[in-house]
Amino acid sequence: MLHVWWALGLSFLPSHGSRVFLCDRIDPIRNGTLPREYALQGIHIQVGTGIWDERFLAWDSAKAAYGGLEVDLLDELARRARFSYSLVMHNWTRTPGAWLDKLEESIVRFDLVTYGYWFITPKRMARGAFSPYGFLDAQYWAVVMQEGRPGIDFAEIFSFLTPFSAPVWFCFLALTVFTGLIYRFLEGARNVEDFPDGAQGCFKRRTYLQAMDSVFKASGHITAAASFAPKTWAGKILIMSWTWCIVLILAAYTANLASFLVVQAKNQAPFSSLAGAVLRSKKVCVADGSADQDWFRANFPRYENLMSFDSGPADRAQRLQDGSCDVATFARFEYGFLKQLKSVNPDCNMQTVGDPLQSMNAGWMVLNDVAASCTMLIRDVLGFWLLQMELDGSLGALVKKALQPVEHCPDFLGELNSGAHSERNSQLKISNMLGILSLHAAGVCTALLFHYLSSAPTAVQKTLERTGSFNRMRVRPKKDDNSADIVHHGGAPAWSEEGDLR
Repeated sequence: MLHVWWALGLSFLPSHGSRVFLCDRIDPIRNGTLPREYALQGIHIQVGTGIWDERFLAWDSAKAAYGGLEVDLLDELARRARFSYSLVMHNWTRTPGAWLDKLEESIVRFDLVTYGYWFITPKRMARGAFSPYGFLDAQYWAVVMQEGRPGIDFAEIFSFLTPFSAPVWFCFLALTVFTGLIYRFLEGARNVEDFPDGAQGCFKRRTYLQAMDSVFKASGHITAAASFAPKTWAGKILIMSWTWCIVLILAAYTANLASFLVVQAKNQAPFSSLAGAVLRSKKVCVADGSADQDWFRANFPRYENLMSFDSGPADRAQRLQDGSCDVATFARFEYGFLKQLKSVNPDCNMQTVGDPLQSMNAGWMVLNDVAASCTMLIRDVLGFWLLQMELDGSLGALVKKALQPVEHCPDFLGELNSGAHSERNSQLKISNMLGILSLHAAGVCTALLFHYLSSAPTAVQKTLERTGSFNRMRVRPKKDDNSADIVHHGGAPAWSEEGDLR
């Protein structure tokens, strides 16, 4: 059982801290009697830490002990390197100033400084703070909270049009009409099968109908819904050329259709990089006294909308979510676990913009002491075993378990179309196909409209004929009660002009 001082034991630790003496192990390592990877065997080290983020270190009331990534890693390292450790909760607010000053003050007090993680920078190494191994990918990224798409996304509905640009679509439609008209010109007088009425005059109604029929066949030829029967060599060459043209156009269209049908569910940010956000005077949030603040000040020295906060990444992500910040900078691993938090990213709108700002790693810190206490052996031993854990996969498994236990959103750049999300993202939703279905619905409505318009003259003619038959019926109105028309079978009235009855 590892010797670990937990909650109650922490209060009895000396507040000043004391580094372990390891110089007596240098000679055994040199003469080969003590393997370097076991230079800490039987040694008890003090780890200066604090609660920076609950994923790295937090109090577990059920177990009455601390837990998190720090404890998991330290337990595994202690088991492999055969040492024991104690956690010392350091008061990080006692030292004013930047994190560089806080780190310099702590590494001379403790054998190992964790406090979640530290970014490995040249300034910190110049102060004697060396990391055994950078086990966290700390590439800095500019992160934004993109707005969700509207309820009706016309870009997604009409995404089936995007494989071709507007000029290409126009040329394709014009080519279809032109091919139909040319075919009528070449075959109109010699092709009884396609044009049974023969050649017509330029201004006759039959000519217009033949031209429309030829254009219809040219468009139907695209999907084999209609076909030509050319009789002349000119017509055959034209149809052969049109067939090959259709084959190549459809091949180019279908090759790009699948990728364009699946449209990203997010709108693009109004800027594509941190420099673009600066040009638009957006509010940029960074960690106070951090490496990213130093980088930003060096690249944008006179920018006024820079906001720094002396808090963890979750607080900055919350400010980004509620609109207090337009852009925030996070390390790669910070962005990875923040994106999975529903409290700060409920709709998966958190996205990176632009390229990485700077490349670095993060890990724990040890004083590079080669004479007084020789604590550089802690750096060497932990570096060896962390690298070994990286190679056997146990380090990555521990980091993923602690930082991303549940995947709420697709993770990071490029992974939307790979891994576990490839099958889900390759499926087309109804919104992806709505444009194509709507296009066919419009065609059906147009066909019905033409049907009723073409039958309207016949209906009007029948109505006029019925009206004419009614007009031919002679119906005389009554003059008065005494002058009712009395008609004999012979057709003559039964009264005379003098009023005498016959």
